[in-house]
Amino acid sequence: MSCIRNLGDGMLERLNTIRWSEFTDSSGSNGAEIPALIHRVTSGAAAERKAAVNSLRERLWKQGQVFEATAHAVPFLLELLPGSLVEAELCLLLGLIAESTSYGPPESAALADASFAAVRAGLPVYLELMGRPGKTQAQTDALVYLVFHLHEDREAIIPLLRPLMAPTLEWMIDIGLSPPAPTSETRSAYGLLGAQALNTIET
Repeated sequence: MSCIRNLGDGMLERLNTIRWSEFTDSSGSNGAEIPALIHRVTSGAAAERKAAVNSLRERLWKQGQVFEATAHAVPFLLELLPGSLVEAELCLLLGLIAESTSYGPPESAALADASFAAVRAGLPVYLELMGRPGKTQAQTDALVYLVFHLHEDREAIIPLLRPLMAPTLEWMIDIGLSPPAPTSETRSAYGLLGAQALNTIET
């Protein structure tokens, strides 16, 4: 069954069951505004949706750290992802959240682990998006950046990843993603792929 589906009226029906006011975001206040931002990603012009994703990024991720509200928001971002007008921007945000497992002070480790697990749960969606034809360059670059963080799933990812990467960048797969555990080259690839995705999205 296809993972890609159209937005439906009930797709975000669980959104209001989360007690967002009990979870902090990057501002240090509660996450009560998160549901409204998620709803804004589903409607309006592309520019308005991009602005909503940017606002979510500011709330859910900051300088390599995630927050209490982040892991709770990720499942809804995954529901929005397939077919979204802001697919590239959502992939970039999910990649940044996944990368938080590598950075941040020790006390944030539990939050990073929970957020990473939430991102990893979207693997079936990512795999189908990787195999889908007709992606824009921004969508491709952001998706590559995102899935590169899922090291434990490399056997499923690599066959679909190679066709998406320029030959000059395949070294990232060979020495960054193929080894059994992340290496210093893996983290270097995060930075290079993230910068490339951001540049493509903004141009």
